[in-house]
Amino acid sequence: MSRKSPPDSTRADGANSATGATRATGATGARGIWRFAARSRLGVARGFLRFWPLYERVTLWLWHVRGIPGAPYDIVHVRVLRYHGRPITLPDGTAAGPGDRVIEIHLNNPVVVATMREHSFWDVVQRVGADLGALARWLPDQRELDDVVALYGLSMLSHAAPRLGFTVRDRPVTIVARLDRFFLTGLLMLYAHDGGDRLRHGSTASHFPQEIWMSRQALSQRYGQTPSS
Repeated sequence: MSRKSPPDSTRADGANSATGATRATGATGARGIWRFAARSRLGVARGFLRFWPLYERVTLWLWHVRGIPGAPYDIVHVRVLRYHGRPITLPDGTAAGPGDRVIEIHLNNPVVVATMREHSFWDVVQRVGADLGALARWLPDQRELDDVVALYGLSMLSHAAPRLGFTVRDRPVTIVARLDRFFLTGLLMLYAHDGGDRLRHGSTASHFPQEIWMSRQALSQRYGQTPSS
């Protein structure tokens, strides 16, 4: 939910926003760099973006990112890790901090591309929700994951996250955040119909990926029901 301050986003306490000057400078620099990959489009890499799919495959393999058993669309992949970022308290009172185990959410981008060729972005969002349902039903049977407290991810399209039940939080502007923005902007150009337009019109390069969070309890309450036959 694919490395922004949408009006409908739900934020956690303690969110930090980049200053307008920082965003403007980043936007100008990013657009200058991305012109070398300007011919890239949905599923087709050009220029230096040819490196992105290979890098993505290698990192997902090294991180042991896997699909969700029983997921109907295989559009959401996950990995379990120890969280090392800033503490957060979610709306239901769940606290996550350094050392807590979380499930990190990743999108299966080749499936996203295949879906986007025939369907809309909001169809992708709906399918993400269906796969989260499979995660909610699978997780309680995994006794070794009893200590997982929340789902966590980074997204350049976090305006959709609250519709799925996620809380959205800004990140501090650091070197790591800038590198994440660079990589996720490239993914957006490759895996979204309007990724190039977003960049050319300045609505993507000027902002950073945001954190998306959902507590384990919220996942169960929202998605844990067995689908009707």
